[in-house]
Amino acid sequence: MDEFLRAGSNHQWQRDFCHGCFGVYYKTSAISLDGFDQPKASFSLELPSNGMWQLEYYVPDISTDRYVIREGNVIRYGTRTLGLHEIAVAVGEQETVVELDAAEAESGWNDLGTYEITDRNTAITVIGVRDGMATADAIRWTPIEDD
Repeated sequence: MDEFLRAGSNHQWQRDFCHGCFGVYYKTSAISLDGFDQPKASFSLELPSNGMWQLEYYVPDISTDRYVIREGNVIRYGTRTLGLHEIAVAVGEQETVVELDAAEAESGWNDLGTYEITDRNTAITVIGVRDGMATADAIRWTPIEDD
């Protein structure tokens, strides 16, 4: 994600430090306050094995964070609301689009579904956000063990 942020020159995404973000050393999330066109936020990973995997998306707790809000020529600080995220889940050549209403989701890990992995190359991409701020904090793949 940091390479993505450094490479972007349009400033649509920025790094946010927040207490409710995921992180071992730094509690950060990538955010886009006013929507975005290109580039999109993306996580890519080669999973260690094929099989059934559960995908989760981390929604940070931003309830106490304050952001710059631009209204015409006026700039003020206030709270923001997370939006309805459209997320593309690509496993090899197959892609599925799922929605996550981050405003209604619990802070923390949220289930995006279970996937049968036959090609270990995966990419999770935030492709659109409506009615609020976009966030790309962390994803987690967990293998589903056979009973």
